[in-house]
Amino acid sequence: MEQTPPAARKFYTSKVEDLGKSLKDLEGIVQGKQGNLNAVEDVLRQKMMNESAASGNQDSKGGGEE
Repeated sequence: MEQTPPAARKFYTSKVEDLGKSLKDLEGIVQGKQGNLNAVEDVLRQKMMNESAASGNQDSKGGGEE
């Protein structure tokens, strides 16, 4: 499809604006997912620390049979 230069300029300007809007939307989505990932990592880290502490407490109670 051939267009006049002003029509082509308008078409591509519109495309650039649409891409800019899509990029901003994607940035928001990525930030939200990053926040979710950080929350999951924090929970897993806390669970590991709790398990490690519980394991350490059981070992120090003299439950070792030799």
